[in-house]
Amino acid sequence: MEYQIDKADIAALRKAHDVVFSHSNGESRIRGILSRHGVDGGVQVTIACGTHFTDYAKERTFLTQLPVFTAFEMIGAVQYSESWQTIVRLLRVGDKLTLHWRRDSWRTSNLDAADLHGDDLQLIVDRSKNARVTARMVFNVRTSICPDNTARMIRDVHYHQNPQHYGSNAPVSAQVT
Repeated sequence: MEYQIDKADIAALRKAHDVVFSHSNGESRIRGILSRHGVDGGVQVTIACGTHFTDYAKERTFLTQLPVFTAFEMIGAVQYSESWQTIVRLLRVGDKLTLHWRRDSWRTSNLDAADLHGDDLQLIVDRSKNARVTARMVFNVRTSICPDNTARMIRDVHYHQNPQHYGSNAPVSAQVT
């Protein structure tokens, strides 16, 4: 999904109390929560994003479409997150946002022995001039290390096909923008 952010989107992300990143029903979104429930009903702004998906637990394969998956991550009290404040200060009108969900990107023998999974989320910001990408910025938003349960960042991954294998020791990757 191609979507360029506008002035209102940037203002909402800068004023947000909390920011939620999610993927479901084939779409990735960022929600800026401007106020909490009980204050004024919970004002929220939702921004559609492109989606990239990489699964480091799978052998290298070629996917023609994104797998079905759900994902969730949140930064609470973003006014205290210096890294998030840096990101939103760098956003400009017309930027295209993509959420890159990276399943099992953090893998070590210690994590494997403890049956833990390390997922992370990156925000890709593409800035264009005259319909040509002139700058790409990639920010690490969050990393989550936990068991494969409902607290995991990237869950319920289902592949549509039997992917064609191209070798081993490289991740499965797909994108929709």
